[in-house]
Order: sequence, then structure tokens, then C-alpha cells
Amino acid sequence: MEKLHARLQTMTMNKNQRSLCVVLISIIIAMGIYPPFYCMYAAGVVENSGYGWIFHPPSLHGGVVASVDTTMLITQWIGTVIVGVIGCLLLKNNS
Repeated sequence: MEKLHARLQTMTMNKNQRSLCVVLISIIIAMGIYPPFYCMYAAGVVENSGYGWIFHPPSLHGGVVASVDTTMLITQWIGTVIVGVIGCLLLKNNS
């Protein structure tokens, strides 16, 4: 347990890594506020509805309201986290 505590104390982030984390968290929050939407019609046809504000989703033909495309949103979040981890690793030795 003491070794783990000592290891965690040595794992500090430098200024560039902290800045990158703030930017990534901001991007992930922005993606959640302005997510992708889709609309599924009766025949099983799925139509991409683009992006819109979470509290004001796009409405389509005939007043149909679109739903959040959670699969696409989670995929975007995962991609952002992967890019962020790579960025943090690249900035590891920079002050």
C-alpha cells in the first residue's frame, strides 16, 4: 500500500498536461450539450438529423422530434479520450 501511495505522489501532471485536461473536459461537456441526433421512422428507416442543443432537439418533417444518437456520442467521447491520453503521454516530459 505504501508503494502505491508513493507511486501516486510521483505521478503529477505538468502545466501542459493540466491545460490539455481542461480543454478535453470542456470539449466533452460541449459534445454532451450539443449532441448528434437521429430520427427513426415507422418503416425502420433511420435518418441523421445532425447536431442540436440538448434541450432543443431538431424537429423534422411533420413535427417528429429527433432522439440523441447515443452510440455516436459515446464513440466521439471515446475518441476524444484516446486523443487526450495520447496527448498527455506526448506532453509527459515537457514542462
